[in-house]
Order: sequence, then structure tokens, then C-alpha cells
Amino acid sequence: MKTIAVYTISLVFLISCENKDTGRIYENIEGTFTCEENHPAFGIRRYLVEIDRVKNEADLYLISNFYDAGYNEFLFARLSSSDLTITDQVVTGLLVNGHGRVSVDLKRIDWEYEVADGIATQNILALYTRN
Repeated sequence: MKTIAVYTISLVFLISCENKDTGRIYENIEGTFTCEENHPAFGIRRYLVEIDRVKNEADLYLISNFYDAGYNEFLFARLSSSDLTITDQVVTGLLVNGHGRVSVDLKRIDWEYEVADGIATQNILALYTRN
């Protein structure tokens, strides 16, 4: 009898701990993300970015409003497996390069990038998230 009670309690516990995430399931990284950027000079900044796949390029993505530069400003990132790479591109006169790691559920990208203005280079950590 104790064994049945233990199994019943365990089953109830497992069901109550089940992931209740009813959020959307994503098939790729295209879409709108909230960026939370830890900038050494400006502190924490939050803004939206848009990621779109470049037509006829399976692994190339365009990121609009990168570094909160405006939606008319963008750069390209190449996706390989779960790694995004930005190689020496200019956004609003700033040289940017870095890399990001995409989560398995495609809801999060952890970024490390450098932004250089010709005088100083800022090392920045950022997190892109979506629901």
C-alpha cells in the first residue's frame, strides 16, 4: 500500500512540475527579439531587433536595429549550427564583429561583440529573447 501511495505522490509531483510553457514553437531565428545589452559605458539598454533570412542564402541573416542604430541600419550574421558570426561590418560608422549562440528552442541568442569607433573598442554582452 505504501508503494502505491509513493507512486501516486510521485506521479502528482511530476505532473505538477511539467513544463507549462504554452509559448510559440519556432522553426528558425527569423522574427522580432528583445535585446538586453550590457554596455560598459551606457549600462543596460533594452530595444527591439528584427532578424530576417537573406533570400537564396540558407545561412545568412540580416539583423535590423543592431546596437539600437535604427531599423534602416542593419548588418549580416552567418549561422552555422547554433553559432552566429558577425565579421567586420560597419553600422553607423562603427566597426562591429562578434558571435552569438542560439538556444535549442530558438528563443534566445547570447551575444558577445565588439564595437569600435576608431578610438576605443567596447566589448559588449547582449541577450536576445522572444516569447
